[in-house]
Amino acid sequence: EMLPVMGYLQIHGWKATYCNFFAYDLSRYIFGHVPWGTPKRANDIHEYISSSSNFYELSLLQPEDVTIFKEAGFIIYYTINSAPDPGHIATAWITDNQIIQAGSTTGIMSVEQGFRSSKKVKAHVYLGHLKKNS
Repeated sequence: EMLPVMGYLQIHGWKATYCNFFAYDLSRYIFGHVPWGTPKRANDIHEYISSSSNFYELSLLQPEDVTIFKEAGFIIYYTINSAPDPGHIATAWITDNQIIQAGSTTGIMSVEQGFRSSKKVKAHVYLGHLKKNS
């Protein structure tokens, strides 16, 4: 189904944005499953990631920590809960301070370009695949 230009579609009573679909499909491609299970709004993904033991929150005040995990091949999700707006999720790219995302803007860009209010953004590294393999 083609999505409207406005960047979201009412699905099952909630606003589904491009970032939701993109992060869901990318996660399924990388891990063979989606860490947060069923498709969710970005705000709900943010809340799930923030409380799940399969994710570890990184301090954005220490960007070297983010770089260490990215260079080691870990996937990092940047999320924001901006209720009542739909929120946002982006996936860390390999190079410094770059994310890959879909939404009102789409592509590879800096965290600041992808998130309007970077003060509420959280970065979490996904560790669940290590638990499943051990």
